[in-house]
This record gives sequence, C-alpha cells and structure tokens, in this order.
Amino acid sequence: MRTVASFLLGLLALVAVAGAAPGLWFERNIVDESGYVALVGPLGDDPEFRTALADTVADAVVSDTGLDGVAGRAAEGVVRRVADGMTDLSGFDAAWAETNTLSHRLNVTDMPPAELDGRLGVDLSPMVDLVVDAANRRLGTQLQGPRDLVVAVGTPEQRDAVDRLRELAPWSWVLAGAAVLLFAGAVAAARRRGTALVLLGLWLRSR
Repeated sequence: MRTVASFLLGLLALVAVAGAAPGLWFERNIVDESGYVALVGPLGDDPEFRTALADTVADAVVSDTGLDGVAGRAAEGVVRRVADGMTDLSGFDAAWAETNTLSHRLNVTDMPPAELDGRLGVDLSPMVDLVVDAANRRLGTQLQGPRDLVVAVGTPEQRDAVDRLRELAPWSWVLAGAAVLLFAGAVAAARRRGTALVLLGLWLRSR
C-alpha cells in the first residue's frame, strides 16, 4: 500500500510540475519587466528586424519634419542613413533597453492606448529620439520627430492570450508549492526513500 501511495503522490507531483513550469517561465520572462527586457533584447541584433526597425523610425521622422524641396530631400537622406546605422550609435543600447521597458508597460503593466485597437504595441519613441539627435548633429539643424511612436503588432487574439496568461501565471506558484508537498509525501510514503529521491531527481533532470 505504501508503494502505491508513493507512486500516486509522485505522479501527481510530476503533473503539478508540468503544469507549473510554463506559467513560471511566462511570469519570469514576460510578466517580470527585467526578464522581458532580457528576453527581447537580442532582437536588436537580428539583421531583418534591424532593417524593419530602421525603416519604421525613418518614415516616422521624415513625415514629421515638415521640410520639403531640396532641404527636405537632404534631411531625409541623412535621417535614413542614420536610421540604417542606428545600431552603431553610442546610445543605441540604452535606447533599445528603454524601448523594451516602455513596450513591456504597454503590453503587460498598463492599460493599452486606444490606438492599438486591442493589439500588442512597441513603443519606439526612444529610437526616434536617438535618430533625430544624431541627424541634427550631422545637419546642424533642429529637426523635430514625433513625440510618441507606438506601433501596433500582432492581433487582438494574441493580446487576449497574453492577458489571460498574465492572470493565470501567479497560480503557477500554487502548483509549484503543491508539487513540493506531493514530492515530500511521495518520499515519506516510499519504502525506500533514497530510491524514490533518485528516481524523482532523474525525471526532473530529464525535463
């Protein structure tokens, strides 16, 4: 009987761990601001993403300068060159980290602005400031980019999924606590506690 009880408790503990692990990952890497910033930070090194980022920022700055004619074309050329090379600017790392911090607040912490239409958002305002400052230094001008640049991404369904997971994530700690208690019960009920500990440990390492 003790062997059966130990087996059942151990099985329930493993089920609890399997249920808790995704939620704990989500809370550590998505809900937590520092975890989110660390997770999405490497996107700044992706060439395809950098190209899309540069085009988006440059388009926003150029459309907001109010310049036309020869001056407008000259300014646009400089802005686009600066945007294309923004990852080489000295302030890029700080601006990119701030972008991800602000985007986390848009998607996880704060109420999303109405213009996102229920979608996820990326706040590129720090990148705009970086490009405008660098372009002004090269041009000797005082161009003004948009004060805020929030770009909607994904679908409303994806936003809903993030919101649901954010609400459920704290329950992962309950499952994790239950798993600990069940593991302890399984070991206590086992006839050979050392063997039970080894088997449970091997299973966890295999995950």
